[in-house]
Amino acid sequence: MDSLILKIARLVQSKDVEGLANIMRSGSWLTLGSGDQRTVAGAFVSSVVAAKETLPLAQALDRSPGFVEAAEEALRSLPPSPLENAADNILRHILFEYYVGHDVYSAAAKILATTRMEDEPHSVYFHSPVDKCDGKMTYPEEKLNGFVSKSGPLINLSSLINSLC
Repeated sequence: MDSLILKIARLVQSKDVEGLANIMRSGSWLTLGSGDQRTVAGAFVSSVVAAKETLPLAQALDRSPGFVEAAEEALRSLPPSPLENAADNILRHILFEYYVGHDVYSAAAKILATTRMEDEPHSVYFHSPVDKCDGKMTYPEEKLNGFVSKSGPLINLSSLINSLC
């Protein structure tokens, strides 16, 4: 497990997007126990988000479909404990923007649905009821209507708004 975490750090530093994508598909990842997988997933998410200035994630997602899959796998495998600076929510937001930008609305809705939000003011995931609605409704109405109609049975605007408020 420690060797994978060190490898993630080296790959982030060298901006090796394909290498990062391969981490989550490697035999070493698959042979870890679930607790160790959660630790490695947390390191993956924290590392790529911390390096977002030197490793532009939007471009990494565009360049490597494997990186998209790796980011999603890491988010699915996270521990229940919070990540520093809510790095998981930052990555979720970047993936959400990526999917909306590529008209993959059902995937955008699924990522949005996994955003961690808590009512505890001292939590890194704290969102007031207003913030829960405001932060995700920043798209023009015509784009939201397209989002809802293209998502089909997965989602409708009223359930989206109700789940955020």
